[in-house]
Amino acid sequence: MTYRSQVFVNRILPAFRTLVSRELSDNYGLTQEEIASSLDTSQAMVSNYLSPGESDLAGRLSEDPQTQVLVEDAASKAANGNGFVDELQELVSQIQDRSIVPGFSEADRVL
Repeated sequence: MTYRSQVFVNRILPAFRTLVSRELSDNYGLTQEEIASSLDTSQAMVSNYLSPGESDLAGRLSEDPQTQVLVEDAASKAANGNGFVDELQELVSQIQDRSIVPGFSEADRVL
């Protein structure tokens, strides 16, 4: 049995962090350490997020115009030291409504 929280933690959050990390690096000039601090993660994870090649999900999300707006908004907030929970909630809603992540809508809602 797969739970939505598992899908979120294992697939959606890393893909979103990958896109936000790239936005912060490419458009805001932040270092890996600065990105790690703004995303509340380690520099090693940011290094993974910025390494060539991306997950299939990150690739799909990066091609979606609505998701790209959320990524840009989240990066702007993160660059200014703010959280981006609203953007993550909107992303989850979009994923559920538009079936962007296979299996997410079918997963059980709670643990």
